[in-house]
Amino acid sequence: MKQLFICIILLALSFAKTVNAQAALTFDGSNNYKNFGKSSAFAISGDLTVEAKLKSKSVLDYCPLASNIIENKHGNSNGYWLGIDTSGHALFSVGCSNADRFSYDVIGTSSIDDEKWHHISGVINTSGPNPTAMIYVDGVLENTLPIPNPLILSNGTFYIGSDVWSYFHQGDLNDVRLWKRALSSTEISQNLDNNLVGNENGLVALYHFAEGTSDYKAFLHSTWDDKKEIKRRLSAIKKDKEFAEEEKEQAEKEKKLAVIKKEQAEHRLIIVGLIAISLTILIIFLRYRGVQSKKVILKQALLETAEQERKILTLTVQQENRNVKALSLELIFKKKISETILKKMREFEAISKADLVSLEIFIQNELDIKSSRAHLQNQMGELSSNFYSGLKINHPNLTELELKLAGMVVMKMSNKEIAVSKNTTLESSKKAKNRLKKKLNVSSEDNLASYLNEFL
Repeated sequence: MKQLFICIILLALSFAKTVNAQAALTFDGSNNYKNFGKSSAFAISGDLTVEAKLKSKSVLDYCPLASNIIENKHGNSNGYWLGIDTSGHALFSVGCSNADRFSYDVIGTSSIDDEKWHHISGVINTSGPNPTAMIYVDGVLENTLPIPNPLILSNGTFYIGSDVWSYFHQGDLNDVRLWKRALSSTEISQNLDNNLVGNENGLVALYHFAEGTSDYKAFLHSTWDDKKEIKRRLSAIKKDKEFAEEEKEQAEKEKKLAVIKKEQAEHRLIIVGLIAISLTILIIFLRYRGVQSKKVILKQALLETAEQERKILTLTVQQENRNVKALSLELIFKKKISETILKKMREFEAISKADLVSLEIFIQNELDIKSSRAHLQNQMGELSSNFYSGLKINHPNLTELELKLAGMVVMKMSNKEIAVSKNTTLESSKKAKNRLKKKLNVSSEDNLASYLNEFL
């Protein structure tokens, strides 16, 4: 909002400057100039500053004094002159008391014949050991020139738009000012766009031309006989300026008040919006907290249920483990008796091989080894459906035998017990466990039972 307000002010100022720049005299370059006659006020023997705003279309002659703006000279060798040279650069000429030359010419560096408004200033500073002439363009010092033998005093005619040789200016001209002191760079920069009132320190003449006329708004210098008229004009200018400033201040106050009211309305709207947003956030937060509280209660109930199931499963596994241990010991004991009996029977040479096989079958039936092994496997099958399903989901490539082997490992059966229950050798049991490890991606250093316990 503030940026928009600043942009509006800048545009207004830019428009005001444009209007101010257009309030000027137009010179056609052909016997069109202003002659203000002779006056001692124009004959300044010491420090001086002469300045003007101009807009030039083109340079009209080859002579360095091609497009004259301001001149107060008498002949070739005294006075001062401000204009544009044939190269389109600002030029300030000062008379010379040396018989070997006419004048000192200090020339600017930038082209100003571009049909744009420019401010040029010529300054003579006689303070110090060496008098100096300076040329400013748009408030910037572009060149300086020592003038050891200046001849400034002149009783010549003061021209605007022409010179004594009838070289005329082509373009627009405004804000012509003559000072009886050398303005500083800071003062020149500050006065570029300022409308002076005529009572400034050292100001001798001020010409601010009205738009579309051949006359000027103000002409002030120190040799007027009618001092009351000077005071009257200064007073009128001052009142106009004060009235304009009051109107400007009032307009600024109204603008500021409108801005303040708008900002207050915006602030109220923002506050209402913030309150609505805060209430919405509060409602969402309370609903969220209620949902989270329910989720926490449900999660706690599920955890308690899971804990109860885990305890029941642990007790079941412990009981099954004891049963498996007992069956394993029974199988080992029966197999050992069977092997001992068979070994003793083989010592009798009279018994045939067929009789030994029949005898072995008889002993095993009597000891009920097969039924004990079957009962052991049934016990393993009842281990836990969750264990087998979880293991199968994570490792779908396991066979039924490998799942049974995994159950035996979880039941903490030794390699010997596994071998007896599966009716294989101890070496085969070890190899089967190693193959199971590889299928489960368990390294050789890790414990297989610890990994399988995660599925209980």
